[in-house]
Amino acid sequence: MTDSTETLTAKPIARRTVIAGAAWAVPAIALSASTPAFAASGPVLSFNNSSYTGAACSVISGVRVTVTESGSPKAGVSTTALLAGGFTFSTGGTSYTGVTGAGGSMTLPDIAVPVGGGNSTVTGTASGAVSASASLVGTVQTSPFYATSDLTRRSASGVPDGSMPAVGGIFLSPDGRLIDGSSGYVWATNVNRYGNIYQSGSNGQWSMPLLKRDGSTTILRNDQSETQTTGIPADSQPIAGGMFLASDGQLIDGTNAYVWSTNVGACGLMYSSSNNSDWTMPIRKTSGSCVFLRNNASESAATGVPSQSTPVQGAMFLASDGRLIDGSNGFVWSSNVDSCGRIFQSNSTGNWSMPLKKRDGSCAVLLNDASQKSATGVPSGSTPVQGGLFLSSDGRIIDGNGTGYVVARGVALVGVFYSASNDGGWSLALAVQKTTPTFLDNGTEKSAVGVTGGSMPAAASSFLTPDGRLLSGGAGVVQASNVQTVGDLYWDGSIWRWPIRKNDGSCTFLDAGTEKSAVGVPAGSRPIVASSFLTSDGRLISGDRGTLQASNIDTCGQLYWDGHIWRIPLRKRDGSFTFLDNGVEKNAVGIPANSVPAAGSSFLAPDGRLISGDQGIVQATDVSAFGRLFYNGTVWQWPLRKTSGSCSFLDSGIERTATGVPSGSEPVAAASFLTTDGHLISGDTGAVQAQDVIAFGQIYYDGAIWRQPLAKKKTSC
Repeated sequence: MTDSTETLTAKPIARRTVIAGAAWAVPAIALSASTPAFAASGPVLSFNNSSYTGAACSVISGVRVTVTESGSPKAGVSTTALLAGGFTFSTGGTSYTGVTGAGGSMTLPDIAVPVGGGNSTVTGTASGAVSASASLVGTVQTSPFYATSDLTRRSASGVPDGSMPAVGGIFLSPDGRLIDGSSGYVWATNVNRYGNIYQSGSNGQWSMPLLKRDGSTTILRNDQSETQTTGIPADSQPIAGGMFLASDGQLIDGTNAYVWSTNVGACGLMYSSSNNSDWTMPIRKTSGSCVFLRNNASESAATGVPSQSTPVQGAMFLASDGRLIDGSNGFVWSSNVDSCGRIFQSNSTGNWSMPLKKRDGSCAVLLNDASQKSATGVPSGSTPVQGGLFLSSDGRIIDGNGTGYVVARGVALVGVFYSASNDGGWSLALAVQKTTPTFLDNGTEKSAVGVTGGSMPAAASSFLTPDGRLLSGGAGVVQASNVQTVGDLYWDGSIWRWPIRKNDGSCTFLDAGTEKSAVGVPAGSRPIVASSFLTSDGRLISGDRGTLQASNIDTCGQLYWDGHIWRIPLRKRDGSFTFLDNGVEKNAVGIPANSVPAAGSSFLAPDGRLISGDQGIVQATDVSAFGRLFYNGTVWQWPLRKTSGSCSFLDSGIERTATGVPSGSEPVAAASFLTTDGHLISGDTGAVQAQDVIAFGQIYYDGAIWRQPLAKKKTSC
């Protein structure tokens, strides 16, 4: 798919007038009425808005309470406003009392939003009067990042904190600018809402409808032009390409004023063929009937789709009974569906996948052959995003269609997935919660020196800052600059190496602290471990000498060194499995198809068996997720989460139940697990190693001490 979809801050398939990109999205809450719903005698209080929103650690200004009696403003009334949920007045405290002025109104002091944001209320009271309340919404402090098709999270360039993720790598800033986070380029200004991108062909040309802050509408194109629309009424909602939905239900093309449909109540997402030559879009009429449009301007009644069903994508609709129905032929793709993400289509094969959340909370991936598989490593209740990607309740973007790989952590808001048809790559805008950096030093938590909040924990005590510096938090030393992403840090008993890809795509590695250029590694290759990189054509190359370690590689697992030999598991592009054993590639024994490379010579089979590929020995069963295999010079430990949600760990080959670790926790490293409420717990002793943890980096042992970087929830402004 190459068109965009709505901002995924709530259910991707929501019952609302228009499914499109929102200019500002806030948590869904029940708004308290600012005036009573019944007639009353005597004084009555009301607020000037039903809801007020502010970012964490900022203030909400201009909140005003008014007292009226029989519809007339009442001056001189002593009025008290009360706050809750951590919100406080800038003058101090949670209560403020004042007297209404000549217009019957009293403006409250600025309201300070707590560091964690949250939802609460402000309540106004006065003696003998009917009270009123309004909602307070505090959004968390966020920094802009975007994820890419190589499953890398990157900092957005030139995008201010607090911007909303929009489309691909594009963000909507608080002042209405659409900014490309990959370059800092400003696509448009004074934007209120955006619609879905539509690509008109395989050459990558696209258009995107915009609603401006003054109510006017424009169409943005990839040639950086922005043109006024034709025949679009003011304040119409942008849908896709050049389409807008007017308040009277007309779906109008702003390029030529052509009316595609009338009496439209809700629009789903366009679905384009792999070459973008044809598209289909589902529509629910104001009467509740369901139809779908095609690019030949024809409108067809949806077959077998009940009235009032939710339009999803293409010709698909979600019925109230949970059936996902193809309106072109009545085929039921899935049942018991609660919500759907967006289809992702491979440009090379035409195959597609679609993430689903079922009514029991379980998550699955629907494939174009009508088969369905459980989403790997995705917790129950997660929000489907696109293809195989899900957003968990604790802020992880997880690839459930492959290895269960965590693409990003601490994600507060997700934007619109965008795939470019000309190169097959994709990008996804993210608003990531601001954090405080610390690290564990042999189990003792220490503050990271010189590391800015919002930096990504990398390995040991090192962090990747938003401006691309790889910074050692132990000493505040810059180890490398202009860094886009890193692989795994590796120590072989004498020296350590760390692979790096720079912002310009070039590849380097740190060799005991000295940065060196990788030999024979093409630009844009993915850093794996030590000085090794995986090229786009599947070659694993050791960048210290430029030697080929393996070819036709699809994906790699973790390298594991036990003090004598190192091994790394590989899945080949033909579906076979091998592992490198001190640099020698060997065939893995007893590994079933579609297994996932784990660590050393071990693989995780689809049936949950963790199998050692050097001998075909089953190390554990019913495994749904694994953390990092870790050797401390004496013993090795490996944390596991079972399909039941229970947690265990392998202790030099013996499986033990994790002590004090709640079900459903995420395996981290050695015997450690991260709970959903941010506790990092050592499962061999039950000891809490750290609290308020949002994200973590790679644990690293240098033969004497071990360190692990952490990103923690901000607890102060």
